[in-house]
Amino acid sequence: MEKLNFACAWGYGDIRQSWSGTNYGLYSHLQKYYEVENVNTGIFHRGWLTFPLRVARKLHHVFCGDDMEVLRMRMANRFVRTPGATLQFDECPAVHGDERHYIYQDLSVDYVLKMATSLPDVFAHSSYKHIQMPRIKARARMQNAFYAKAAGIFTMGKWLVKELEEDRNISVKDKVHHVGGVST
Repeated sequence: MEKLNFACAWGYGDIRQSWSGTNYGLYSHLQKYYEVENVNTGIFHRGWLTFPLRVARKLHHVFCGDDMEVLRMRMANRFVRTPGATLQFDECPAVHGDERHYIYQDLSVDYVLKMATSLPDVFAHSSYKHIQMPRIKARARMQNAFYAKAAGIFTMGKWLVKELEEDRNISVKDKVHHVGGVST
């Protein structure tokens, strides 16, 4: 059986409830076809050894505000390496060399940026309205750089395939695929 790294920031508590069960649904179904290696990119949830990282993250959030997980991903990218094929949900782990990374998305950060600049009434009712524009732009740059190196981008919605293919900030032709949602 081929090995597949499954990189996910599981968070606290029961992993079956992470992201409304979507992550775990994918994880459990993929085990039928692959030897799945669970790679927890939520490095701040790993006990006493990561206590200083959790404190740094909390202080960063208090003094700098919501950074759309950029700090967590940058820190985790220093420690997490996944040789071989990897399915992930954000830009962590980073792509190194000829590794094959695939990302599963329900929304791109460029679309959040588009809402903020072109659809202010929609943005005002979104869960991103409290995030400062420079932070959204920084995360969009990070995500777009990842998209450029990714082997494939899987989306929940067909609309996101169209958005990504028409986005002038990124080049993703022939690597974006609609796969829909996952039920557990």
